[in-house]
Amino acid sequence: YEPHVMIETADHFQYSELEVCRRILDLDPVMVLLLDHLRYESPHLPKNLPVLTWIQDPLGNLLCRRAGASIGPFDFVCGYYQERCVSEFGYPADQFEDTNVPVSARIFHDAEPDGESLARYACDICFVSNASDPVERFYRTELENYPPGYRPLLELIYHRAMEILDLDDHQGIGVAAQNLVRSAVAETGLTLDGAQTTHVSSHFAYRLLDWGRRQQALEWVAAWARRTGRVFKIYGRGWEKHPTLAEFAAGVIEHGEPLRCATRASRLALQLLGFRHQRALETLASGTLPLTRYCPVDFAGLPLETYVSQREAGLHPEGVATVFPRLERVVFRTPEEFEALAERYLADEAQRHEVLSDLRQIVLRDYTYAAVMRKVIGAFHASLVRRAAEQAESPRPAAVHTPVGS
Repeated sequence: YEPHVMIETADHFQYSELEVCRRILDLDPVMVLLLDHLRYESPHLPKNLPVLTWIQDPLGNLLCRRAGASIGPFDFVCGYYQERCVSEFGYPADQFEDTNVPVSARIFHDAEPDGESLARYACDICFVSNASDPVERFYRTELENYPPGYRPLLELIYHRAMEILDLDDHQGIGVAAQNLVRSAVAETGLTLDGAQTTHVSSHFAYRLLDWGRRQQALEWVAAWARRTGRVFKIYGRGWEKHPTLAEFAAGVIEHGEPLRCATRASRLALQLLGFRHQRALETLASGTLPLTRYCPVDFAGLPLETYVSQREAGLHPEGVATVFPRLERVVFRTPEEFEALAERYLADEAQRHEVLSDLRQIVLRDYTYAAVMRKVIGAFHASLVRRAAEQAESPRPAAVHTPVGS
């Protein structure tokens, strides 16, 4: 396929419907790819032009019943949130291919960085994220963004979220956020409709648990680095202002070659929310081993030991760990487990490279752009063929003969 990209030239510019239609007439495309938008938002698109939507973010235009009902015979969806889109919002299951953001094998590879890059980025372990706001600051900011009537609910959710973090409850963050909001709404007596509940769950409770769990683990790593003298670098916006982690801030890093070099120059990296994530995949493709905090979804919601024992007994529970061989080799749950894991791989380069090789080959085989898009396009093709066959088999209405002159 020969791609043609239409993208606005400035933040204040938007293509007109007429210009979009002109481009379609000129190019006669096989299909249109939309990022985070669906056909119903662009009613000027020809009804029989195949439209592929890539869902990247939990946006209101996607996580709603109207979106699910809008999926027609020439539409297909891929990306994140398949389970929610199908079960909550009515997306057709056979027109949604669950996938993650792929890795560009052209950008992320394991070639040694040049001497200047090595000198600049070398460290024992690194972490990359822009989620640098302390949880309490995020909470205080959000209190001002919601109507005053929400305050008792948000206060309760915040304090319960902090309790969950302190207990290190291993239920998945998505499930925990939904349960937390549901119980807090019932306790405070605030009346929320489905959309309001989803918003509070996705944009408030989930972020509290997500950012809180990540920064909790970063505090573990920081304490280890201070005590042992290991070099720890955190890349991203705002870390230099963090009240307890600022000493490890290494500045903003651009996606692409700078990120590849920074990752490759680090002996280990951190992945703190689910292993099958763009950052972990890019890290592996770049030739660096990521250590990951235990995430229930990676192990079919089971405790780590239970999952491993079931696998060794010949059972094959679902989960990311089914895809990545012996994923438990890079997983930690406590500060003590992290330190033991990090020290083991920093001391034993051969073992580190053995585990890296096992996990990296899965990325190169299944998670590159070529591999993922081949799978998505194949599923879209099968969907179109299936819809065409159904249309051909459906009975056609009988023709009505009207005599001339009647």
